Amino acid sequence: SAFVAGFTELVRPEWVAMFNGGELQALISGVEGGEHAGLDVADMRAHTHYAGGYHEEHPVVAALWEVVGGMAPAEQRALLKFVTACSRAPLLGFKYLEPQLCVQMAGGVLDPGASDRLPTAATCLNLLKLPPYKSKQQMREKLLTAITNAPTFDLS
Repeated sequence: SAFVAGFTELVRPEWVAMFNGGELQALISGVEGGEHAGLDVADMRAHTHYAGGYHEEHPVVAALWEVVGGMAPAEQRALLKFVTACSRAPLLGFKYLEPQLCVQMAGGVLDPGASDRLPTAATCLNLLKLPPYKSKQQMREKLLTAITNAPTFDLS
């Protein structure tokens, strides 16, 4: 009853009455679609910055977005959680994520061991530190290994 009292202080009851339970939940919690909804990869890409030598046209960056686009929805959400500590996209889109997503080169293209490393992340900065992998297959394998084995904070 305390929740309802507080909620109705913020939102007029007649406004709430316009929605059914599912619609109201989507408004409050966002539309995730359960296990079947993936991320809006185009929106995510459009609002990602690059550092450490990467840029929008870099071959590794192009491969990253192909790999992410080919991931299953659960894998996409796990990647987002790996980078941001939250598996849900921002309610109004990645434009409103603070700080904005950033992909930074980890190691250098001339470092022969760089592509053997796993990607890492700084969740407080929404930063993916991505080694310059030589193939999409290698990138996919390394990303999946990192996101399935990394301990994370749960801010969902």
